Amino acid sequence: MGYRLIWGIILAVFIITSSGTGDTSVFTPALSKRKLKVVRTYEILSAPGLPLTAEIPAMFSFQGATNEQLIDSCSFTFSQKPDTIEVSSHEYGWARKIYRMGWKKTEGISVTVRQELIITLIARNKMCTAAKLPYPASVGEKFKDYLGPGRKGDINPENPALPVICEEIAQKSRYAEEAVAGVCDWIADQIQWVKGAGASSDKALSARSGNSYAMSCLACAMLRKMKIPCDVVMSKYLGGDSSYYFIEVYFPDAGWVFYDLACPERGVKTLDCVAGSGWSFLSYNPSDTKRNWTEGYFFDEWDIAKYKEPQPAGNKPLRNTPLKKKALSVMVAHAAVPANLPVRQEPLRAMLLNKEIQPPAVKEKATATDDTTPLEKVKNNKKKE
Repeated sequence: MGYRLIWGIILAVFIITSSGTGDTSVFTPALSKRKLKVVRTYEILSAPGLPLTAEIPAMFSFQGATNEQLIDSCSFTFSQKPDTIEVSSHEYGWARKIYRMGWKKTEGISVTVRQELIITLIARNKMCTAAKLPYPASVGEKFKDYLGPGRKGDINPENPALPVICEEIAQKSRYAEEAVAGVCDWIADQIQWVKGAGASSDKALSARSGNSYAMSCLACAMLRKMKIPCDVVMSKYLGGDSSYYFIEVYFPDAGWVFYDLACPERGVKTLDCVAGSGWSFLSYNPSDTKRNWTEGYFFDEWDIAKYKEPQPAGNKPLRNTPLKKKALSVMVAHAAVPANLPVRQEPLRAMLLNKEIQPPAVKEKATATDDTTPLEKVKNNKKKE
């Protein structure tokens, strides 16, 4: 009887100590890298003998305390080499960098532009920040464009339902990161993900549902209400055929950090997206005022180095949402950011519009003997069958 009592006490202590919401499970390894080859192929319609201009999205490298996107190499092949090429930045609804290519006289009914990139994606599975609320006034002044209503009416921090929700989260948060996690958890508990549903924070809040875009807009509305600078980020989901949205949040010490709202079990952004890429291109005759957008997904990507998705080092979530939903995330330390980590002090939108931040130069590549992508090979094999 005595032995049973002792073992019962030991078991109870084990359950109590292992059932908290502290750092009980983290992703391994601490640093994850994924190296990809990304191929983008554009068929641009043209009128033989007439001039043509095409604006093609341009990707660029960026670093941060938790994530990096590095463009290791970039090359182009053209069915007809453009006469002029320049890099520019525009606000076309979404900010983007572009390669503007011009042909004085096209030779056929279309021009093919093929771009090949080698991209390294890096995720650090530990986030360090000791930032507390309220932020200094200088932060609000510097990032005032990331604290007010959305530019397209999609983010509304003045929704009358938000103060009570946000105040409750803020009161439980000693650190700014805890407030952000609280917003993510609230959305995980209260908002149901529905493909294609909702186009604004107000709609997501009233319907209690939304897609990754609507959920991201709602998160930004809540965070901006709490005076935390943030923004929605548009991306290309690896292996997917549709747009994907997440958010980036500013911490004075850790800089801009990604969070994924539609996948709360991932928490801080990992290696899922190629960010700031854009996928539609614009083509037009320079003498016309008409601009023709071509929408589509021109990507094909595959791993060129062995990669395995990091798995949790245990079967316990790092934290539970208030309604006990799984919220597996990276480890968070409320401590100073290590001196060797890069801290990104500019949001992606500002970097996209900053003409001093340049994408790779356009280098022409001779067509290889077998330059077919894995996706194209599968399609060709099916045709032969």
